[in-house]
Amino acid sequence: KQQQQQQQLQLQLQQQELQEIQKHQKQKTKTQEVQKQRNQKMSSTEAIFAAMMEAVNQDATTLAKKFKASVLFKVDGRSCLVDLKSKPAVVRVDDDNDSNVDLQVVLSSEVLQDIMAKKITSQQAFMSGKLKIKGKMNLAMKLNALLGSTRKYLPAASKL
Repeated sequence: KQQQQQQQLQLQLQQQELQEIQKHQKQKTKTQEVQKQRNQKMSSTEAIFAAMMEAVNQDATTLAKKFKASVLFKVDGRSCLVDLKSKPAVVRVDDDNDSNVDLQVVLSSEVLQDIMAKKITSQQAFMSGKLKIKGKMNLAMKLNALLGSTRKYLPAASKL
């Protein structure tokens, strides 16, 4: 009987260890999924910033006629400064010096992706509180010129 009890006790301990291992693996998988989502957000924000840079490099003259201003996009801790007033036009990623910008746009990566995919307009995002604007409001209405030009340079996979 004593041997049977020891075997049962060992079996119980093994089952508990197995449960702990499974629990740890589930937590690890969940952590990896969250990290993967963060990386996807970051890479899509970076792709949009890169497309914005390309749009300004390629279409600076046309854009400057429609949107002669500087705008700072703040997206989930990242920033992109677009200055179409300076000659040549300047785009700097992770430059959040907002002291001299005409317009500051604050939004999440998801909202930026939705705007770029035309699931929502910047005006709708603003009205619903998903996009915050600081600075000259009349420039916010002209923001679509920059966003439209940026769309042309997005990688095909990012256009959704």
